[in-house]
Amino acid sequence: MGVTDSWVAGREAVLAFERFCLDQRWVWHEVPGHADFGKDGYVDLVEASGAVTGGCFSVQIKGGRSRRRAGGYRIDASENNRRQWAASTLPVIGIVWDPDRSRLHWTDLTATLSSEGTDADLIVPDAQHLDGEPEVRHFRKYLSSVAHRQASTLDLVSPDEDLQLAGVAAAYYVGRTDGRALVLLRRLLFTMGEAARRSAVWALACAVPHADIFHTFDGSPDSEACRVLEPSLRWTVEEIVELLALIDEEQGIDRGTFGQHVYHLLVMDPSYANKTADAAIEAARRGESTAATWALVLAIYWAGEDGDAEFRRLLEAEPALAETWAAEQVEQSLRDFGYVALF
Repeated sequence: MGVTDSWVAGREAVLAFERFCLDQRWVWHEVPGHADFGKDGYVDLVEASGAVTGGCFSVQIKGGRSRRRAGGYRIDASENNRRQWAASTLPVIGIVWDPDRSRLHWTDLTATLSSEGTDADLIVPDAQHLDGEPEVRHFRKYLSSVAHRQASTLDLVSPDEDLQLAGVAAAYYVGRTDGRALVLLRRLLFTMGEAARRSAVWALACAVPHADIFHTFDGSPDSEACRVLEPSLRWTVEEIVELLALIDEEQGIDRGTFGQHVYHLLVMDPSYANKTADAAIEAARRGESTAATWALVLAIYWAGEDGDAEFRRLLEAEPALAETWAAEQVEQSLRDFGYVALF
């Protein structure tokens, strides 16, 4: 049996992808030909620091001009391979090498077959290529997300807080391109220990309008992921009390603090002002001084020029609010300026 054009094209494609992985400092593991059952290799994702993340994906690589179609490239596959890719516990990424363009193209075979069925047309979009920094950054971000889908999001409900923290990290990675993971994080927010809850607040705050979180293309959730999360950011009075109780008394709600993250999550609820005023009363009645203080400050801040009337109303509803450490400062600010400034 001689060396065929098809074999050469296939080897060129594998070597092109191997070179790409080397450029990204990813670890490429090629599957020997005798063990190739629909997957040409596996890739371990590596951070910029050189740390291997634990995220991993598999690839099916194709090469040659014959795969070109209008608007992209077609990946042909047997029924057996299609079932295998759809059921894969690791995402299977289809890679096509175009020798005329010297360009790699990609698609998520597992996602396509899982959502559209195993008879789906496996087309690799022409626009989904790896020739340029923005395209490569998008590819890295997408893979980091899908590779962590198999990570320990179940650890969010672990009794071990270290594992909870790992679960938060996994949910954040996935949530950058799949907002459902962020919704899961929000729904489990108040079941976790304090450290994991704080980490989850930061992760969720990355997905809402927030001028003082440093966003990067790689780090911030996609707009579609944020859109999926937004309807779930509705808070009960009890939840507001628990969120405000996490704020440090010294750092408060200044710009760049944890308290500011809580602030930006609260205002995603259309009823944030009324609910926070109710939270001030509830927290004071329960003796939760930290939460009562910050709820009072926020309620008066949001009342604006009506702050004095709102302050009197709240103290009448719950006199214990007058004993919070910020009550005197709030009253002095209202007396001097007629409102309370926060930022």
